[in-house]
Amino acid sequence: MIRFALPVLAVLCLTGLHAQHNRLELPTAYIRNESLGNNQLPQNVEGSPYYDENFRSGQIRIGDTAYAALLRYNAFTDEIEMQEGGQVRELFKRDYISARIGDTEYAIRTYDDKGGQRQGYFRILTQGKAELLLRMTKDLQEGREATTSYGKDQPPRFTETSDYYLVSEGKAARKVRLRKKELQESFPEKWGELEAYGKQNGLDLKTERDVIRLVQHYNAL
Repeated sequence: MIRFALPVLAVLCLTGLHAQHNRLELPTAYIRNESLGNNQLPQNVEGSPYYDENFRSGQIRIGDTAYAALLRYNAFTDEIEMQEGGQVRELFKRDYISARIGDTEYAIRTYDDKGGQRQGYFRILTQGKAELLLRMTKDLQEGREATTSYGKDQPPRFTETSDYYLVSEGKAARKVRLRKKELQESFPEKWGELEAYGKQNGLDLKTERDVIRLVQHYNAL
């Protein structure tokens, strides 16, 4: 039993050292020295710029190389933040850099926005020739002073926005609602097969879970 345990322990130690080694060797060209957005927030702001303020174990992926790191997503500044040696730093936003925070995949995608195109972080819900994406952001709503002596001041606060997007064939991601009509418009050439699959499996196309299954089936066709 001891003979078996020692080699396994050695492999685990080497794996841990490799992960730590990669973390220390993350190229500084991809890291800002400090957070840009949180330093200028009003002191009385209500809410948080994060959906989850805790740093989670994850990976930063640059090309074929993965670096272990403690990460979180700042939904206000749309940045991935890394905790290292007691400091918080941000990754530069590059479309060839992605991150996994816990079990959630984040990557930069180009998306249509009010007639133009922008880039931002998305949660990757499916991967393949078509991707279902989720963009979760926060905006800062300005505070307002009371207009009468009986009124109360309204402090600045964060508001939340969650939107689904679909991207396929190298096009920019397009915002969609989880509705049958909009999904049909997204996959017109395969809708007959997709609709049949949805009926056979009792899919509710108003739910994230079942739309993920539908897009995964499309990717398998």
